[in-house]
Amino acid sequence: MAMYGADALEVLKELSTATRLPVYRAKSVSKAVDEVIHLHAEVLAILRERPEAARNDASVTASVIFHHAALLRNKRIMLAYHYHRMQYLQNLRWEVGAILPPDVREATSALETGFFSAYDRLLGDYMTEVDLNLTEDLTPPKDLFIEVRVVQDAGTIITEAGDELTLTRNSTHYLRRSDVEHLIRQGVVEHIVH
Repeated sequence: MAMYGADALEVLKELSTATRLPVYRAKSVSKAVDEVIHLHAEVLAILRERPEAARNDASVTASVIFHHAALLRNKRIMLAYHYHRMQYLQNLRWEVGAILPPDVREATSALETGFFSAYDRLLGDYMTEVDLNLTEDLTPPKDLFIEVRVVQDAGTIITEAGDELTLTRNSTHYLRRSDVEHLIRQGVVEHIVH
């Protein structure tokens, strides 16, 4: 028999060593939840079968404590796994904006995608309420205009001045920093530094 919490610990280790968000491990999470349910049932069964022994018999007490500790360990691991993934998605919203990159979208569960959308709405509502874009750089830019090279086709954008601009791959443009800051964070364009 495998050690209690082995599957849960495996997904947490994978997440902690990954450089990008790994694919959500629904089967492993489900197994960990099933294990918690099983451990809880074991504790209840022991306490129902031998209520007096749980207080007086050291082996029964040890068994209850062991099963309960394994249950709590699985719970902590699953909470850490989901918390880390939520933090990653929150940080990603600040770094790349309101659109999940395709590789991250493929790695998230439907609930995580919903969480990202809800967090985006919450942040957007707050920024609208205070009339301030909090996702812009906190340090003032050195230049109002910057030169950028388009890394991937992005279609047409409308600048703050109301001009339409088509961003085609490998083209370079001299634009207001505020018009392309979010595109730089998304990796659509890159800042050319001379």
